[in-house]
Amino acid sequence: MRMIARLTGLMAIVMGLPVAAQDGLEIIGKPVDKLLGFQPPVTELARDVQWLDDMVLWVIVAITLLVTALLAYVIVRYNQKANP
Repeated sequence: MRMIARLTGLMAIVMGLPVAAQDGLEIIGKPVDKLLGFQPPVTELARDVQWLDDMVLWVIVAITLLVTALLAYVIVRYNQKANP
């Protein structure tokens, strides 16, 4: 039992070393107060990723509105008053 506890502790220390090492790395981006969303893109790939994120958002909004409309139709069409 002691051996398992020692190995678990050693494994936790070894796996925690990269966390301690990253404290010395340079911070590339920093948060800006009262700003939401992505940081301004610098590369073409970042622009493409942000464009894709925006397009997926609009697809999700369209699907959500369609499902909401279908649910409202079913609620009105098949309510208890209309179907005694």
